[in-house]
Amino acid sequence: MRFLRLLPLLVLPALFLGDTCVTRVEQKGPSGPWVGEVTNTGTGPVRSVEVAAHIADARGTPIGLRFAQFCPYELAPEENGYFAIPALSADFLAKRPDIVLPLHISASEVSSSSNAPPAASGVSFRTLQRFPEHNAILVEATNNSSNTYGLVLCAVNFDRTGKVRDVTAASAFLGTVFRPGDVITFPARFNASVDGTFQFSALSEGTEFDTKLTSVPFDYVSKVVQTANGRELEVVGEITNTSDVDIGYAWYEAYLESSPTVRTSNFVGTTDMNEFHGGTSVLPAGQKTLVSFTLPLDEHDSDVVKITGIVGKTSPFGSTPYTFSPVTVTNTASETTGSDTVKIAAMLSNPHDVGMNVDSVCFYARDAAGKLIGGQCGVSGLSWIEPNGAAAVSKEVTLIGAGQPVSVEVVAYGHPGPKPIPIVAPS
Repeated sequence: MRFLRLLPLLVLPALFLGDTCVTRVEQKGPSGPWVGEVTNTGTGPVRSVEVAAHIADARGTPIGLRFAQFCPYELAPEENGYFAIPALSADFLAKRPDIVLPLHISASEVSSSSNAPPAASGVSFRTLQRFPEHNAILVEATNNSSNTYGLVLCAVNFDRTGKVRDVTAASAFLGTVFRPGDVITFPARFNASVDGTFQFSALSEGTEFDTKLTSVPFDYVSKVVQTANGRELEVVGEITNTSDVDIGYAWYEAYLESSPTVRTSNFVGTTDMNEFHGGTSVLPAGQKTLVSFTLPLDEHDSDVVKITGIVGKTSPFGSTPYTFSPVTVTNTASETTGSDTVKIAAMLSNPHDVGMNVDSVCFYARDAAGKLIGGQCGVSGLSWIEPNGAAAVSKEVTLIGAGQPVSVEVVAYGHPGPKPIPIVAPS
């Protein structure tokens, strides 16, 4: 390991570590970010080049360790790669009044590997749109090769003089299989405003998901709200599994039609994280489940939301596909708790002689026309119902649509099995 104090806004002496050499680091502000350059000084290609940077304040007090991977993913001899380390956030600094600016990268270590998987070859990129208000671009990738990839992207933004502005990483929608001839689009978000030109590099990674749906019906209701984070769009909707297989660990991605780089992704309706398990986000074949999320909304954005798709596993509990069973729900009732909130309660019953693992519980509120006006999934602490037992569940739901609900519904799914063993967090 070699150590070198990296002073801000200076071109540095070279730092040699094996076949890589840090030739330049620039600090762009008192609390960062930092942008650096590395050169492959060896005689062969190097891959997975990474820097570990120790950040300290003006008095030399250690603040933390940050890691950054270089772009492109594979460097030929004498080729340059670039990295970026984001600035420390204002929220973090506000919680640490003891930190004295300016910050510095006080030590760094560079590592690389010649045995890492090669970069994805035969992939071409094109910048479709720029969204400077979101520090983002929309990228189109085309697979011109005969290989199938799980695409991961890195991008370098150069200014008009050829100087590096920022470096970032991005990926297509989780679980995307990038086959020969495929063309996909996805956003790349930077830490700073975008300008000038871009250099791209691709890496192939596998996926744990075995199912992907792209044409997904999505019925939703939304409301524009003003929060501490600014103007946002609250969304509650129903997403449908159009396949003939049950999907566990179902993950979706949503985006604004007017600003396609503004995206969010998460698991579909699931039990809350608790000491037993994190829920399995089930979406049975041909059925719907709830999703709820917020997206930042500029004054020029429309409130139209699109779903990229769903990915998941058909065998979340082992090698054999598992069928999720509806849990018996009785005594559903509601109580108005505020001008835009309602508490929904019900009883879940297990009439069987074996225990029932509860995988999903969702609460729906609908108007007189049957339109969804609010909903939420999850109940804290519930993961299992004993044989021939029952459990009371309730949830306070915020109404996104107008009016009070005329009907409420609770939908739950589970699978038979013994009581799960509590997950012990590492100490």
